[in-house]
Amino acid sequence: MSTVAASVLLLALGAPAAEAPHFVVSGADTLPLRATQTDVHVAGVIAHVRVRQRYENDGANAIEAQYVFAGSTQAAVFGMTMKIGERTIVAKIDERARARRKYETAKDEGRAAALLEQSRPNVLSMNVANIMPGDVVEVTLDYTELLVPERGVYALVVPGVVGTRFDGEGGREAWNENPNLPDHTPGPKFGLRARIVGGAPVRAVKCTTHRIAPQFTGRDVVDVRVLDEDGSDRDFILRYRLDGEAIQTGVLLYEAKGEKFFAATIQPPEHVAPTMIPPREYVFVVDVSGSMRGFPTQTTVALLEQLLADLRPQDRFNVVLFAGGQTLFAPRSVPATRDQVERAVEVVRHLRGGGGTELLEALNTALGTLREATIATSFVIITDGYVNVEREAYALVRRERGRANVFPFGVGRSVNRHLVESLARAGAGRPFVVTNASEAHDAAKRFARYVSAPVMTNVRVGFDGFDVYDVEPTAQPDLFGERPLVVFGKYRGAARGRIQVRGDTGMGAFARDVDLADARPSDDLVALRYLWARERVAALTEGDTTEHEEAVTALGLAYGLMTPFTSFVAVDDRVRRHGADPVVTVRQPLPRASGSFGKSGGLLGTLRSNGSGGALNNVYGDIALGGGGSADGFSGVVRGSLSKDRIARVFRRKRGAFKHVFERMLKSDPNLSGKVVLELTVGPDGRVVAARIRGDAAKQKRWAGLVAVAKKMRFPAPAGGGTIHISYPFIFRAP
Repeated sequence: MSTVAASVLLLALGAPAAEAPHFVVSGADTLPLRATQTDVHVAGVIAHVRVRQRYENDGANAIEAQYVFAGSTQAAVFGMTMKIGERTIVAKIDERARARRKYETAKDEGRAAALLEQSRPNVLSMNVANIMPGDVVEVTLDYTELLVPERGVYALVVPGVVGTRFDGEGGREAWNENPNLPDHTPGPKFGLRARIVGGAPVRAVKCTTHRIAPQFTGRDVVDVRVLDEDGSDRDFILRYRLDGEAIQTGVLLYEAKGEKFFAATIQPPEHVAPTMIPPREYVFVVDVSGSMRGFPTQTTVALLEQLLADLRPQDRFNVVLFAGGQTLFAPRSVPATRDQVERAVEVVRHLRGGGGTELLEALNTALGTLREATIATSFVIITDGYVNVEREAYALVRRERGRANVFPFGVGRSVNRHLVESLARAGAGRPFVVTNASEAHDAAKRFARYVSAPVMTNVRVGFDGFDVYDVEPTAQPDLFGERPLVVFGKYRGAARGRIQVRGDTGMGAFARDVDLADARPSDDLVALRYLWARERVAALTEGDTTEHEEAVTALGLAYGLMTPFTSFVAVDDRVRRHGADPVVTVRQPLPRASGSFGKSGGLLGTLRSNGSGGALNNVYGDIALGGGGSADGFSGVVRGSLSKDRIARVFRRKRGAFKHVFERMLKSDPNLSGKVVLELTVGPDGRVVAARIRGDAAKQKRWAGLVAVAKKMRFPAPAGGGTIHISYPFIFRAP
């Protein structure tokens, strides 16, 4: 067996020297991103958004530019243009593979071309080919979305940056395809203007993410301008109300050639009385990974303190902390007594962000605590969502739908809204997003009020005398808050009859009808066509997108819509670069989300083989602190702590022993590979009091050699006494 060299190292957080945002080309050649300008027009409940990104090639070479940027998860992207100098090229929608071929052909032929593809529902990628020296290039993107109020408050969200995705479940860190700007480096010049035509006087205009200058220009019109030119490193969120708590409730109609579309919003019933609320169980799944450092962790602590304090003694709760591993507050949910809540709050106050983000294992752990009982269970998942397993997480939660409601709580300056909203859809819950520490207290109060009891269950939407088809969503989840039901669809003939909503509340049966007698189609509501198609695409692509690839492709082509399988491509007919001229491909650095700390500071170790002896890669090891527990998890107050540096030194001293176990196993199984999580409980004197391999009995037996080594490890005594729990994952790969 070959000798295996080993090393364990700790990633240090740090920033390279500051530099202006630009494409790095070669030498002095750069393609600065001069500005991003967003213009929003809101008419009633429909927003039309136009995003312009302007670049200039100041270098001496022709350039192919590649960059990614954030998109709205609720948006229907329906248009793109590319302007070079005085020439404007309108992009066309096409099948993704064919659009890519058209782009590559144009690039090779020396013609200017632009390609817009969907990486995820909230991440778009743009390629622009043959940008010549001196060129000014402006790419414009158009999308529309429906604004749905909650308790009478409308929220206009324009995403800012693409957050880093962590793919810990695959044993690697998968960052977005473009590099980040150094920490504390401003992004491109940021501009945003919005006009809101509310249909009723607009009131309480508020923005906590950017400085704004609102100007009321009419009875129901307000113009908003952002004053922060360096505001590209965070989402823009504007909230407002309409006079008299008015809510745009009713039916919108649009008639296109051959098709007619409707969108209905129906106001829900009021909350039930607290005395009618049965006991409930809450399981809080909390992300403590590296990307949650700083503001997100501080906000998480404030949120959990508020949420736990609002529980009643007849309620039950549990807490799952996760990063590279996970830790349970208790093996099973405990009564929300004053003592238990105080213990949990103490644990939460010791949260420290670090390591990767193993969301799937945390969800499996949380779902494993479900009891077969009449008590209703709600899962609260608190994370910034910077993971690369959206589809897998959706499928996992979807399988448990009906046994529990899932409420994802996104925390951070730029949350992965696709993950948050997908989990809510899969778990019949409602997504929440907190982007500012000042919002944490109010958001926690809104959430506690929201999940305290279902406003309406067994929701049914029917149509009396209204000939509808292709209705989305096909089924309504339980309603947990004062947020209107929204239904899209198509109809035949005249718009007449009624839309009926039925359900059960704590006060008894609920019934509400919306009469279509006064509804009239409007040519200004062409957005309904795109919004219906986007809703149908979202329904088909949640989970496994490939299952409905043909249907989604057909929808994208028929409605001119961006989807996972359709892309926009714009090609100029002029040849601008000849074969002998060089072309350089560059990637646009992206600003980091405000408040982020870059790559997580988890343990990173490698055992590499210089021959046929195999390789052991401990990609990361996350340290979860706890106290007074067992190898299965922990409960009680955190009384001791031990730094990651000191833990890393202990693992370094045992690297030879771990290497020997792996090499010995490779002799009998040359293809040995996979992931193993070693769980340790360290006592007040630093001795390992319990050790196990996470998994079933067969897995524990197979890797018993690692446990034997671990039991001989000796750590420094934790500061302050008490015990600590360590979850240390290894990724084994065969040679």
